[in-house]
Amino acid sequence: MDKIEYGISNRFGLRLIYVDVSKTAKTLEERHLNGPASAEVLGHGLLAAALLLSKIKEKTERVSFQLKVDGPIKGLMTEVSGAGDLRGYTDIKILNDFDGKGSPDMRALMGDKGQLTIIHSNEKGAIYSGQIEMKTPDVRTALARYFNQSEQIPTAVEFYSHLKDFHVSDMKGLMVQKLPDADTEKFVHVLEKFNSSEVASQLESASGVKDFDSLFGLDDLSLLESRSLQFKCRCSYEKSLNILGMLSPCELQEIIQKKVPQRVTCHFCGETYKIKTEDVSTKLLEKADESKPV
Repeated sequence: MDKIEYGISNRFGLRLIYVDVSKTAKTLEERHLNGPASAEVLGHGLLAAALLLSKIKEKTERVSFQLKVDGPIKGLMTEVSGAGDLRGYTDIKILNDFDGKGSPDMRALMGDKGQLTIIHSNEKGAIYSGQIEMKTPDVRTALARYFNQSEQIPTAVEFYSHLKDFHVSDMKGLMVQKLPDADTEKFVHVLEKFNSSEVASQLESASGVKDFDSLFGLDDLSLLESRSLQFKCRCSYEKSLNILGMLSPCELQEIIQKKVPQRVTCHFCGETYKIKTEDVSTKLLEKADESKPV
């Protein structure tokens, strides 16, 4: 089961967030027919989105993580809702120069330049939107830079991803943040554990935030909250029909005359909706009614 756990060390003023999105990463890999390289990048994007759940206060809110790069994968976009629902996609799904050749070279895959966009929104619209220009972009570094630079919260981030037989097996992550008036010396000690790859090694066998108390020397580390995460997309037949309804009356009339059901595929989850011709006719009538003078 995918999950997110929040932990805190009041003594040292550190907040820990552990996430496991393995199941969602596997589901979206299958839905999008991702190759191994893009599946791993998408998994990293899902980890980033899950860790951004800490910004959300209401179930109706959501945060999207969008990274555009000049490398072969072009970019990715993931999203998390206040209910813990995750979805996302990569711009490129199959990368023949990287697939089937072991863990991909992220520098070569992502390129030399990128732009990160974070959008925090609710049903009424955007609450916050910010962009960061990046050199040598990757998902983990982009997320850490967002918190350190835009939020001004000292933050360390690590991911652990494992592919078995070229398919996603495990996708886990940890974020540690320094709270106001925290023990700076202890935070530096924690950063050293991240930089030495000890955190990545611990993530391989970890199942929750408490598995890091000994590694960081946090004898008072306590679990604040544990909640489930899951794949769930907001797409629907009605929304897909509304997208078709944005076409001009002439284009809708052409669809109706051909009498061929239209297929609309959701970029976020890969679900394809077969739109009935009679429903397109209804949309055309609605457009006609809207254009009539009052």
